[in-house]
Amino acid sequence: MLHLKRVQYFNEWVRCKVSGRILSWGDWYYEDDEDGLIVCALEYKKMQQERKEEQWDYSRIQMAENEREYKQRLKELEREHIKKTLLDRQMAADKARGGDK
Repeated sequence: MLHLKRVQYFNEWVRCKVSGRILSWGDWYYEDDEDGLIVCALEYKKMQQERKEEQWDYSRIQMAENEREYKQRLKELEREHIKKTLLDRQMAADKARGGDK
């Protein structure tokens, strides 16, 4: 499981294993407790955004003929996406009790 951490001391450095960037005082990063993988938080968020953009279905939006129809189709697709991913979100109360999800 990834844990969000921050470089706390001015003389401490951590290297991101994905980008190779050296993280210094004040930078945020994720550390995996299983294998010790360290990834810069900015790099992780960028990768998440790229994956969302790759998975998004633009074909239904591009078929819109005017701006009103475009906005309506976009809202419909956003609602569908939220419904698909809502149950995958981890609940804070479950984690506090020691549950897996």
